[in-house]
Amino acid sequence: MLRFDLGGGVELREWAPADAEEIFAEADQNRARLREWLPWVDRTSSPEDVRNFLKKCEASEGMQRSFGIYVEGALAGSIGFTLDEDNAGEIGYWLTAPFEGRGLVTAAARELLRFGFQEKGLRRMQLTAAVENVRSRAVAERLGMTQEGVLRRAGRIREDRYLDLVMYSILREEWQAP
Repeated sequence: MLRFDLGGGVELREWAPADAEEIFAEADQNRARLREWLPWVDRTSSPEDVRNFLKKCEASEGMQRSFGIYVEGALAGSIGFTLDEDNAGEIGYWLTAPFEGRGLVTAAARELLRFGFQEKGLRRMQLTAAVENVRSRAVAERLGMTQEGVLRRAGRIREDRYLDLVMYSILREEWQAP
């Protein structure tokens, strides 16, 4: 299991199915906020749903990874990535309300960019965020990602709600190690 020390008491720790109870409890407590932007929230109704997702990550042989963002041992949120066969990756994340505004997601995403480009040899990393999700879009911009365009009504959140998504990316040659 991978771990990354981001300094200042912040750590990324790769999750295993045994972490499902803790993850579900935090996501459930933040459900109202998270469901505005994330499609999996309404489909996740028990720790078993989280456990199944983490088992899928384990079975992917490193193609899908999910990490907890911990601050002084407290779970603050999650960040993960999915790799494809064409040597590209996509980052996704969520954060609990008490930890917003501290730069945690930016630091975590920066570490996953480093891991993807330096250790996995990826050629491209991307993320999508709802047009209205200003905070997530700001993360992409702080990371130096390029806005490629808007995918109209591409993000289905609930049966009755679709979001326009902004696609951001950064290429290996554009990324600079800190």
